[in-house]
Amino acid sequence: SFVIPNYNHAQYLGHAIESGLAQTYPNVEVVVVDDGSTDDSRAMAAAFGDRIRYIYQQNAGLSAARNTGVSAARGEYIALLDADDMVEPAYTERLLAALAHSPLAAGAYCGFRFVDQDNRPQARVEQRITAPEALYGALLNGNYWVPESLLARRACYQAMGEFDTSLRAC
Repeated sequence: SFVIPNYNHAQYLGHAIESGLAQTYPNVEVVVVDDGSTDDSRAMAAAFGDRIRYIYQQNAGLSAARNTGVSAARGEYIALLDADDMVEPAYTERLLAALAHSPLAAGAYCGFRFVDQDNRPQARVEQRITAPEALYGALLNGNYWVPESLLARRACYQAMGEFDTSLRAC
């Protein structure tokens, strides 16, 4: 399940949705949580019809929108995809393969690259490989993940509870 929180990002939302729907892995769900947008986000989401699930809520912030989406998601694996971001077509397939290779892993992550406003790839790429036993300490020293880089088992969200709505991000 791709959970896409959105607040007034209609100009980007279609690209995010399309990237979730364009996965080479055939069994994906896209859940868009509109966090009280006042732009054309509803119309943009409606253009995808029943290929996505659209949930509208009063503006409560990014963490609350993510919580709503995670609760509504039906998949065994959950990927957070912000409305102004995209994933590559093989994202799900590759991360699921990594999880199949390590069945005790709670999630799998990948690098990411930046694009400009016209979706042209930029030179900046973030890709760090960290041994599983060193990951916790590495993240405590500085989070180098973006939400889109992680595909986690639903059980992780159930065990850890909801995102803290008092925090602006992460």
